[in-house]
Amino acid sequence: MTTYTRSKHADIAEREAKLGLHWTPGGCLADKYRQDFFPIFGKGKWSWCAAFQRWCAVQAGLNIPIKDPDKYGFTFAYVPAFVHWAKDLGFYHDNDGKFQPQRGDLTIYDWEQTRVDEPDLGHYDHIGCHLAMVGHSYQAAEGNTGGNGGYTAIKVRSAVCIQGWIRIPDGYDFNHLISAEPA
Repeated sequence: MTTYTRSKHADIAEREAKLGLHWTPGGCLADKYRQDFFPIFGKGKWSWCAAFQRWCAVQAGLNIPIKDPDKYGFTFAYVPAFVHWAKDLGFYHDNDGKFQPQRGDLTIYDWEQTRVDEPDLGHYDHIGCHLAMVGHSYQAAEGNTGGNGGYTAIKVRSAVCIQGWIRIPDGYDFNHLISAEPA
């Protein structure tokens, strides 16, 4: 089994994002990111940005479960599952103007946020994988971005829409937290 690193996650997410895979009804190449969640959500249209990041994490060696193993019970196809899990473990860092994201950190977006210094309202709308700084903006690999069912892409976004970041430690392993069979 491969040991998870943020660098591997970022490399995989960047490669996949550059493919520009679109979700389309009736089956498509982007379904590979979503297929683990089909028994729960079906194959229809649903947001899949978090499912994309979960898929990239699994490919990078993180045995991340389908469902958040903590008290919230969300699936990892839902951005708040990542946020609540990360906050509980101390992996979440608010966009306070001080934290400097590194390649492979997960970026959490709040489309309603208008200032970086406003209180965290708990709007976790989207998730990407931080790749690099582009001037004062942040470049990320994202799934389910854009319209018409969404697609994978590299996006450059301003700090104002970023709620925070998740830094999963290199070598992190879920095995000590979950049973062998996902709930």
